Amino acid sequence: MDFDNIQKVASLMQEMRLTYFEYQGADYKFTIKREESQKPAAASAAHPGLAPPMDVVAKNYASVPSPAIGTIYLKDSDGIPFVSEGSIVLEGDVLCRIEAMKMFSDIKSPYSGKIINVLVGDSELVEFDMPLFSIERTDD
Repeated sequence: MDFDNIQKVASLMQEMRLTYFEYQGADYKFTIKREESQKPAAASAAHPGLAPPMDVVAKNYASVPSPAIGTIYLKDSDGIPFVSEGSIVLEGDVLCRIEAMKMFSDIKSPYSGKIINVLVGDSELVEFDMPLFSIERTDD
């Protein structure tokens, strides 16, 4: 892949607000990682029809936002849900998978706790920073 194509990928990542991209060709592999320079606006401001992110709704409750724009899959390839309401999860457990630009990324729980709500449906389009799950945290 030439430098111009890498620049195009980096520009597309910025436009789509992606922070990680990995590509492997026949004889090479490259990874682009970037940090967000500013915290994005709340989902409700960017998308008036959406509920605001629940960073802290009540003591020990938190939301898990989407890290990218893409299609969310709540079930694995065998049709088994990764989690459902009432599931107990540990920090690092896979909650779902997001497909963006034909690449799949596992979304892992940033907290240990109990899934209170699944806020999206399987195979729906999700936006960056859109709340996906609410979790009652047990990792204080």
